[in-house]
Amino acid sequence: MLRAVTSMANSGGGDVIYGMSAVEGVPVEVRGLSLGESEDEAQLRLENCVRDGVQPRLQDIGFRWVPVVNGRAALVIRVKNSWSAPHRVIVENHNHFYGRNSVGAYQMDVGELRAAFLISDSIGQQARQFITDRLMRVEAKSTPVPLVNGGKMVLHFIPVSAFSTHSGIRLSATKELASNLTMISGPGHCLNVNLEGAVQFESRSEPSNQYAQIFRNGCLEVACALQGPDGSVRIYGEWTVKNVIQAVQRNLRFLSGLEVGMPIVIALSFVSISGYALDAERRVADLASHQHALILPDVLVEGADADVKALMKPLFDILWNAFGFEECGVI
Repeated sequence: MLRAVTSMANSGGGDVIYGMSAVEGVPVEVRGLSLGESEDEAQLRLENCVRDGVQPRLQDIGFRWVPVVNGRAALVIRVKNSWSAPHRVIVENHNHFYGRNSVGAYQMDVGELRAAFLISDSIGQQARQFITDRLMRVEAKSTPVPLVNGGKMVLHFIPVSAFSTHSGIRLSATKELASNLTMISGPGHCLNVNLEGAVQFESRSEPSNQYAQIFRNGCLEVACALQGPDGSVRIYGEWTVKNVIQAVQRNLRFLSGLEVGMPIVIALSFVSISGYALDAERRVADLASHQHALILPDVLVEGADADVKALMKPLFDILWNAFGFEECGVI
């Protein structure tokens, strides 16, 4: 079973079915399984086996029992293409990596292992390059819609599947798609489709304070101007934490329902903030004069039900550190 699920995870994902007989790899009959335990007990045992017998751990393994004849049931194990491949079977010192082709599972050779590790590293590099490129565009005012002048806070959601060689995700650009996005400072009333996907924003007649752009590969960029209504150049700490966390929670729920799936890398950045101050917990502190942008470390979210506050807390601590505070006391 571990050989089957790891070979699927290492080779683009798929379904493993137990309780179905086959001849030379061709299914001929669904007989179901005769279990000496309940379905729940069998599933728990298999889940524990996958958890303890595979390295690195597999995410998003789905189990489903399908009733067939004579009170029996077939078991379908759904395995998604893994972002952390290659996985190896480690139970009882097995220590083998498996791939899969039309014939079935096979042990991967050195060349295939080297290629698998390179692909995994490449996904991370492409995600970082995408974020860097987008931040340069925001700073150069080359954005989907014009934003008001001043500093910008930019939130990126990068599904690992966006750069996977197996997925090939291409979302259809629609205004309905854009309407489901959540911006940082309240909803927008304008929707557009564009070359890169679809965008939600605030105003057609003048520069907007914010926008949310979803790309055809499933990536999402949410940008917000930092200039206050009185023209101040401050980052308001409590407001920032509250609204960013809310935007992350809502956009994660939306993205998890799309075919892009999980996991998702989240990155929070600030550009064009030279001369800005952080207004936090009744104190105000200026950013170091040489700082023009703050690129905070990214975080990996493996499910829409993740504890967003706990995941984002280290990022806000680093933001507070940049202005001379020891930690963010808002969360």
